[in-house]
Amino acid sequence: MQKNIKKYMLVLLAVLLGALLTVCAIPVAQWLSIPENRSLVWQKIDALGPWGAVIFLVIQILQVVIAFIPGEPVELAAGLLYGTWGGLLICLTGILLGSSMIFAVVRRFGRPLVQRLVDEESIQKYAFLTDARKLDTLIFLMFLIPGTPKDTLNYLCPLTSISPVRFLVLSTFARIPSVISSTFAGANFAEGNLLASVIVLGITSAVGLLGIRYEHALTDHLNRSAARFRERMNSGKHQ
Repeated sequence: MQKNIKKYMLVLLAVLLGALLTVCAIPVAQWLSIPENRSLVWQKIDALGPWGAVIFLVIQILQVVIAFIPGEPVELAAGLLYGTWGGLLICLTGILLGSSMIFAVVRRFGRPLVQRLVDEESIQKYAFLTDARKLDTLIFLMFLIPGTPKDTLNYLCPLTSISPVRFLVLSTFARIPSVISSTFAGANFAEGNLLASVIVLGITSAVGLLGIRYEHALTDHLNRSAARFRERMNSGKHQ
C-alpha cells in the first residue's frame, strides 16, 4: 500500500513539475515569438561562434553523467536555440559522449563503483538485464520506453555482457523519439507556435506518465521471466 502511495505521489509530482515547466516556458516563448528578440538571441549565439555549441554540448554531457539532472529542460533549450534538427544533433552527440564515458568508467571499476552511485533497489529492479538471451532487445526497450531512468540505466548496462559499440548504438537510437519531441517543442516555442509545442509536450507527458505507471509491472515481469530461465538452466545442469 505504501509503495502504491509513493508511486502515485511521484506521478503527481511529475505532472506538477511538467505543468510548472510549461507555465515558466510560456513567457520565454512569447518573448522569442517576436522576430527582433529571436534575432538578438541568435546574435549572441553567433558572437560565441562554435563555442556556443560546445558549451551546450558540455551541458548535455553533464546531464547524462550526473544522473539526477533532468534531461527534458536541456533538450527543450537545445530545440529553442538550435532548432529541431540542430538541437537533436547536439543532444544525441552529448548523450553518446556522456554514455561512452560512463561505460568506460564502469567497465574499469565495476560493480563497487555502481553500488556507490546507484541505490540497491534500482540495481535489483533491473537485474533482468543479466538475461543474455534478450539483452539487446531489453536494453533497446528500456531506453525507448518513456519514464524509465535512462541515466541510471547507463550505469547498470555496462555490468552486463554487452559490447560498448552495441550498447551505444542501441541506447542512442532508442532515445531519438523522446529527444526529438523535446527539440521540436522547443523549436516551435522559439518560433511562436505555442499550440504545436503544447500539443507535443502534452502527448509526451501523457506517454511518459504511462511509462512511469507501468514500468514497475514490466520490470517485475521481466525479472520473473529471467528467474524462470535461470531455474531451467540450473535444473538442466543437474540432470
